[in-house]
Amino acid sequence: MKPHTCTGPSCFACKIKTIQLRSTTAFQPHYNYSVGSHVSTELEFKDMLKRRAEENTLTTGAYHDYEMRDPGELKEVPFPDA
Repeated sequence: MKPHTCTGPSCFACKIKTIQLRSTTAFQPHYNYSVGSHVSTELEFKDMLKRRAEENTLTTGAYHDYEMRDPGELKEVPFPDA
């Protein structure tokens, strides 16, 4: 592999190195019962989860850290209905 020699701001190799690929999720706007409101975007949902975790941490004194779970990630139902 040849070492990279930059040709300036229009260098194609530098542009290729800075491309970031992000996997997409199947996120749909919906009412989420965990946060108690309607969420329109994935970012908004993650922010609401952080906010709820902070509120619950302050209220209970126990650390909370909530994270988004995509239903496609679940291999089995975590809490089967009894």
